[in-house]
Amino acid sequence: MLVINLTWGVGLGILVDNQLFRGSNGYAGEFSHIPLANESKLCSCGKKGCIEVEASLESAIDYIDECLTAGEVSLMSQNFNSQHKTRTLKNLVRSYQAGDQLSIHAIKRIGYMLGKGIATLIHILNPNAVIISGIGAVFGRILLPEIQSAIQIYCIPRLAQPTTIKISTTPNIEPIAAVSIAILQSKSLIKTKYK
Repeated sequence: MLVINLTWGVGLGILVDNQLFRGSNGYAGEFSHIPLANESKLCSCGKKGCIEVEASLESAIDYIDECLTAGEVSLMSQNFNSQHKTRTLKNLVRSYQAGDQLSIHAIKRIGYMLGKGIATLIHILNPNAVIISGIGAVFGRILLPEIQSAIQIYCIPRLAQPTTIKISTTPNIEPIAAVSIAILQSKSLIKTKYK
C-alpha cells in the first residue's frame, strides 16, 4: 500500500507486508522529486521538473497567485497572502467550498499531476491501494476524479484496475503517523536491548 501525504509538498509512505519500507538509507518515498512536471520551475531541492512543482498545495497557491496577479476575479483575492500558509489554506478551503472557480481549477490541476505520478508508482510498485492523506485530503471530491482520469490516461489498465485509490478522512494524520512510528521504534529498541 502507498500513502501519499499531500501538503505543501508531496510525501510518500510505502508499506510492504505491513512494514514501512525505508530503502537502503532511509530515504525511500521521495515522490516529490520524481521528474514528471512539465514546468521548468525550480523545486525546493534545486532541480527542475519535480512533480512537487505541479502537484502540491504550494503549487496550487502559486497558480492562484499568478492568476490573481493577471487580474482574474476570485474569492481567493480576499485576504490572499501566499506567504502566510495557514491563513491561505483556510482561504482556499473556504473558496473551494463556496464553489470558487479559480480555487477548484487550481485543485484539479494538482490532482491531475498527482494522478500522473501515481500512474508511475503503480507501474513500478503494483500496489494494492493508494491512499491520499494530509491536509490536502480535504479536497478529495475534486482530487479523486482528476487522479483517476490521469491514471486512466497514463497507466496500463491491467495494473491500474486492481489498485484502489482512496482519500483519507482521518484528520491530523501526520502527528498520528509520527507517534505510531516512534512507538514502533521504541518497542524495537526495547526488544533488542533485552534479548
